[in-house]
Amino acid sequence: MSHATKTSFTRYYGLPNGAAKAYFACQTYLNHNKSAVFITAYDTDDFDNAAKEFAPRGAETLTLPETDTGRMNALFALISPAGGPRLLSTNYESLSTPLPTPQDFKNRLFTVRRGDTLRRQELLDRLENSGYGREEYAEAPGQYAARGSVVDIFCLNRPEPLRLYFAGNRVEMISAYDLDTQNTKEHVEQADIIPLKFKDTPATLADYLPGFSFIFDEPDKEFDLSAYPNCAVTTLLPSADGVNFGLKANVSFNANMDLLDKEVAGLQAHNIVVTICCLNRGELDRMGELAADYEHLKKAAFKISPLTQGFCSPQERFALITSNEILNRRYNAARVIKHFDIEGAKRVRFKELQAGDYVVHQEHGIGRYLGLEVMDKEENPTDCLIIEYRRGSRLYVPMYDFKKVQKYIGAG
Repeated sequence: MSHATKTSFTRYYGLPNGAAKAYFACQTYLNHNKSAVFITAYDTDDFDNAAKEFAPRGAETLTLPETDTGRMNALFALISPAGGPRLLSTNYESLSTPLPTPQDFKNRLFTVRRGDTLRRQELLDRLENSGYGREEYAEAPGQYAARGSVVDIFCLNRPEPLRLYFAGNRVEMISAYDLDTQNTKEHVEQADIIPLKFKDTPATLADYLPGFSFIFDEPDKEFDLSAYPNCAVTTLLPSADGVNFGLKANVSFNANMDLLDKEVAGLQAHNIVVTICCLNRGELDRMGELAADYEHLKKAAFKISPLTQGFCSPQERFALITSNEILNRRYNAARVIKHFDIEGAKRVRFKELQAGDYVVHQEHGIGRYLGLEVMDKEENPTDCLIIEYRRGSRLYVPMYDFKKVQKYIGAG
């Protein structure tokens, strides 16, 4: 490696996990109104969860998935006007993935607005040319369905599909609708048709990131960093030529509350503020009940947070400990769902579940579905499925995690 290459990047250590690296990225770049991209060979779930927690107000956190629909939606976000700094996470393969040029991407975009003059067939032709697939029902991003004067489109940048109503050659109304019930919900003003198919792909991700700083996580020795001057490199192991960011991993508690209380006591003795991070209101209430019996733990702060990993910053005198670390659980939907194939279970839509049905949660096993309840009604209301297990213990599953639940119909 040449001398120029050696001095073209700064190496950082003292970043024990994905959450710590997200904190580093937000502190070093976003808090100074600079955009950055974090590239890693590992799963980005923990980084992404933490980025949402640590990003300053007005900043935008994005991820570039491996799926075509997810990738194109991320590119759409990148070419759209930014209201603040951005933090993008992705993997090394994405750096060399052939992409359309940003200008070609913009040229292929089209937006349908309420009140537009547009022939229905013209819309269908443009959807086909953009790579959207026609189905009986538009159930996944990149699909559309057409019947009579109605066209359903599952746009890439929306959580629910849209229904367009035509009156002759005029778009009379656009509404979001519920995928399970097919009932229309709120009206919207426009549908953004993000293209999925391109003839030429001469560009790469770097063409979409002007002004971004690059953060490379544990790059291989063969990776050429000289192409990215003034980038940052994050490593797990200390380095003589590196900068110690000073974050430390939490110990493994394995649901041992005595060990947790002892650890909290040690941190508090050094004037370190301890915060216990819980994923939802039900978990927060449960942890509060457990902490009441422990001298030091009950003095900690408790909050709802998307963090799945925590860390300690002795220099800034704070420690974040997550419920996952306390109970020794791992939530990694992207990895687990691929293997969610349990004998006697089948995937169903929410409307097919009845109170009293037995269900299988991919991480907690078989329980009985009791119904739906709104949790955290004042701050962040979330519909949660209630699943009851032996001895009356209950699991609250947010509706956005419904994909982790299947109906149990019996083995054999």
